[in-house]
Amino acid sequence: MMTRKHYEEIVTILAQHKVSEALLFDLAKMFENDNSRFESGRFMARYIAIKNALQSNDYVINQYGEIVEK
Repeated sequence: MMTRKHYEEIVTILAQHKVSEALLFDLAKMFENDNSRFESGRFMARYIAIKNALQSNDYVINQYGEIVEK
């Protein structure tokens, strides 16, 4: 079973690569099946937050997967 740490790393990678919504939803469904405590809404919100931060060109993802100012 994957943990929150795994999901956070995955969502960061997905946001960096600007994946399709269909892939994002399919993965969220798979994660729900893997872990009953997985929260799809939180996963989607994190994806949007990271994607928006990266699009603003004021932020980057550091080596720890955190959004930081340039």
